[in-house]
Amino acid sequence: MFGLADIVGKEICDALGIKHGHTIDIHIEKGEIVTATVGFYPEADGVMQFPAILKKYRLVEIEEEKPEEDRAKEVFDRIASTNQGQER
Repeated sequence: MFGLADIVGKEICDALGIKHGHTIDIHIEKGEIVTATVGFYPEADGVMQFPAILKKYRLVEIEEEKPEEDRAKEVFDRIASTNQGQER
């Protein structure tokens, strides 16, 4: 049985040229760009291209974001050191 999401989802996939789509998350926020995250089942020839595509990129570790209070302290310290330099 198909629901409204199946019908609308298929229409969106067709409009975007996406074959075998199974998930679509569309994010719309005032003043921001519209983003769409699409899950799909790639065709066999597409899967075979993954190794060649991935070889073009380098994975790097993402630095863990510091807690808000640590960032606030860094800003405060930077402002304090700038003010000390101006007093001299």
